[in-house]
Amino acid sequence: MTGLQLFEATIADAKPVVKLANEAYRGNDGWTSEYGLISGTRLCEEMVGEMLENENQKLLLFKEGEGLSACIHLERDGDSVHFGCFCVDPKQQGTGIGKYVLKQAEDWARSNWSTRKVFMEVVSVRKELIDYYLRRGFMNTGKNEMYPYHDERFGIPTRENLTFDILEKHIIK
Repeated sequence: MTGLQLFEATIADAKPVVKLANEAYRGNDGWTSEYGLISGTRLCEEMVGEMLENENQKLLLFKEGEGLSACIHLERDGDSVHFGCFCVDPKQQGTGIGKYVLKQAEDWARSNWSTRKVFMEVVSVRKELIDYYLRRGFMNTGKNEMYPYHDERFGIPTRENLTFDILEKHIIK
């Protein structure tokens, strides 16, 4: 991943971030898509703006040249950080970028916010995605949350009783 550079997003990055997130989460390319489970948009420019306005949130971008390869949203919660909106360009999935981005995000959170633990939610029926995170050192907490059916900003589920598994990883050095 020598060509990838990490940047903190600015509002000027909103359009390409929205495009990347919606292609990665809602398109039917790539193995991380929620295609068939959740429809609609995953992210909009207004949501990106809200992320950028909050001092306890960062949106990290990974670019190679001018192109956006990946992004991940970090939200500080005490000595923990929530990872969300983690996506890799579907055309670049399977190349090791995801593993690299997770490691860089963990290092950033530890260095900048003295983070001790990171956590995320993964759609429970996405076993191959959960397994991916387990291979990266995350643990399944055994806790679940219901999908926010009342909030269409995150998409519209195409099935009932969709839940998230809560995964966490301790990153103390």
